[in-house]
Amino acid sequence: MCASTPGPVFVAGATGRTGSRIVRLLTDANVPVLAGCRDAKKLTDQNDSPLITHVPYNALNETVPSLDPATVVVSALGSVESIDVRTFARVDGYGTKRLLEAACATDSVKQIMMVSSIGVGSLFKWPASMLNLLGGVLIWKGMRFSR
Repeated sequence: MCASTPGPVFVAGATGRTGSRIVRLLTDANVPVLAGCRDAKKLTDQNDSPLITHVPYNALNETVPSLDPATVVVSALGSVESIDVRTFARVDGYGTKRLLEAACATDSVKQIMMVSSIGVGSLFKWPASMLNLLGGVLIWKGMRFSR
């Protein structure tokens, strides 16, 4: 994060494997975090920093909470392993789309960062072709969104 970027960072998926690492790195750098996740207890079990504010967030919900006063939004959203292949579309596709739309509609947000799967831009090449066998996850992560 740039030192010139004031304000907190909203991390979507803050208690996941990647999201929790992002939260830890931000708080280690004394950056306030708005931690978007379903379970506040899981968040405090990982890190009890006073820089962290829990924001109830579930990528499966139709609505996204207010992102104010975040200046940066980091998406660490990702589907958990599931036999229901629709999960990838609901979280990696439409959940991400709703988050991006909410960030674009928030005046305070100046930067959006997405952490995504390897090979999103090369769906039919190795190793993406193998990863894409998992319910088409890379197709959903590679969706193009426009404002």
